[in-house]
Amino acid sequence: MYEYRHDSTNQTVFKFRSQPDVHEVKDGHGRRTAWSVSMAVEITRADNKLHHNQWQHPVRPVFSEQFDPRDSHEDAIGYFMVNNAPEGETISEEQYRALHDQYDALARAR
Repeated sequence: MYEYRHDSTNQTVFKFRSQPDVHEVKDGHGRRTAWSVSMAVEITRADNKLHHNQWQHPVRPVFSEQFDPRDSHEDAIGYFMVNNAPEGETISEEQYRALHDQYDALARAR
């Protein structure tokens, strides 16, 4: 399941999984030492530009953080999403596709 966001001011759309990936980090004795949380975000910006087959701005960064093992699984996800989920208005998949195509065409025309 994905979420879609739109930053109309910057002509940018984001696509990311509703739930990030969460893994327990354990020591050699099997004790949890941290929660590792990560999430890839697909970003389409109208102001992006290709330079020798490389986009000027990242198009699929992966955000990751580690949290204290005393935090619950749900708390680690909550903290991560507050700090890393893209800002913007939540939109439908159909709106995302239309805006993605529009912004991608603008970026490729630069």
